[in-house]
Amino acid sequence: MTSYDTTANKYGNMIVSDLESLNKIVVFGATATISALVWDSTNGKYTYTNKQDFLTNAITKSINIGDTLELIVIRDSYNGNTQLNAIVTKVTPKPAVTSNLIFDLDGGICDNLPTTYEEGKELVLPTPTKDGYDFLGWEYNGTVITVIAPTMTGDLALKAKWQKEDTTKAYFKKVTDVSELTEDAMYLIVYESGEKAFAFDSSLTSKLDVAKNYKEFDITSLGILVNEESKSVIFKIAKNTDGSYAILASNGNYIYHTGTKNTLSEEKKVNNSKHTITFDANGNVILKMSSADYSVRFNSADSDMRFRYYKSGQQSISLYKYSTSTSEPSTSHKINYANLPEGTTNSNPTSYTEGETITLVDPVLAGYTFDGWFDNAECTGTKITEISASYTTDITLYAKFTKDSSAKVTKWKLVTDASSLKVGDEIVIASNSKGAIAGSLSGKFLTVVEATFNSGKSEITSSIASESIFVLGGEVDKWTLTNSNGKMLGASAAKSLAEAKGTTTWKITIANNNATISSTNNSYGRILHNVSSTRFLNYTSNTSASMLLPQIYKKVVE
Repeated sequence: MTSYDTTANKYGNMIVSDLESLNKIVVFGATATISALVWDSTNGKYTYTNKQDFLTNAITKSINIGDTLELIVIRDSYNGNTQLNAIVTKVTPKPAVTSNLIFDLDGGICDNLPTTYEEGKELVLPTPTKDGYDFLGWEYNGTVITVIAPTMTGDLALKAKWQKEDTTKAYFKKVTDVSELTEDAMYLIVYESGEKAFAFDSSLTSKLDVAKNYKEFDITSLGILVNEESKSVIFKIAKNTDGSYAILASNGNYIYHTGTKNTLSEEKKVNNSKHTITFDANGNVILKMSSADYSVRFNSADSDMRFRYYKSGQQSISLYKYSTSTSEPSTSHKINYANLPEGTTNSNPTSYTEGETITLVDPVLAGYTFDGWFDNAECTGTKITEISASYTTDITLYAKFTKDSSAKVTKWKLVTDASSLKVGDEIVIASNSKGAIAGSLSGKFLTVVEATFNSGKSEITSSIASESIFVLGGEVDKWTLTNSNGKMLGASAAKSLAEAKGTTTWKITIANNNATISSTNNSYGRILHNVSSTRFLNYTSNTSASMLLPQIYKKVVE
């Protein structure tokens, strides 16, 4: 590019051969002014409105150029004369070059390994896992990398580099049976999300019942590492004289629930902390109040992530127990089960002890025939019918099912036309853009329960609890909504829902897939999803980014 020197009153052309490189004009010396016109010789004129004077020192001015322009002429003026031209010619960019990636996992496991990469662009490499080992990176030409750098070219062969885990450390181990509970142990109350643990922070001194009342830890094949931070959030569990369990936080308070709301209470006295402790088939712990149908669960909604007492919905939790040492090799190993669709009943154990033989039982899934357990995701090779005495590591078993040709499947489908609703239909009130459905009535509002939907939002793909289902009764424009308790949903005022009280008839219309569920008492409003307060409630206010019209999904058996 040729520059223009104003001190010598010389003029010349500025020519840039590579469109990608033109982002500045530089004018040296005395005062000069960018002119008002910038134009594309093919597509017409454009006004350059952001004029700027250039004084004394070299100053740069950015000019944005669209990818579709083939020729741009920029004119500059000095002392009223239009002499300086910058002519820019677009150069066709080089085509992208794609090269192959070859991975050697060296005994590890990793889903969705890329097979190619685009040269000149950075690519972050995936992180595989291997029981008993820490992943250090990918070996390439004697170095360990975690990204493909823009300077790398050609086909690349990468090998996973592993380091054996340090088994001399102490770990919190997952508890899956009441027989494992001991009063001298320390426990973490945990919501598991993949390899991440959200542990109830029992150390909070001001109040435990607050949003974000957790700390995050990694879950390895050995458990959750014991360190100063994890030990600071432990709970202790002791039996009361009546056989119930008291739960003591590290802040010195016992936790419990009172009333009908989800409040988590705490106090120094043990009197009210009375729980039953059981475990479900998946190894999740159920910490339930002895006197009320409320259990400690985890609310995973972004706006209100917390541990609290809930009557229904929310996320299951796990219990981890402090193990003083793992320096001696453990003879107990995990059994992981994969390819188990929602609704599958699997009564097989989640662990085994070296030297014992376990005969596997068939899982049950309505509408499907079980074809066997396999050691690979493709379900090929020899079926596995038992865990033999020779097994010495954690294992993963993959289930294979075949759909019964005559079986019927229950689906929850989006209602797009109110005229398709009829008496006896089972429906769910949802907020599909927020991954939520309405749950049970809590006080004056319906709680929010997490749900999953297919990509087009036309179906709910997660299981539906009975508390979220309403049965339509009545007639068009005077519908009734009966819950799983046999009570009709009513409205006694604006922002006040109730069971079998107030006005219990509703008018339902649907537009653009959104449902307007209005009380037949016009002053009581319509049901909206309050995103900020995480609830479904009848409001008279307008819709907004935080006040959303719901959708209706209907049970369909095909």
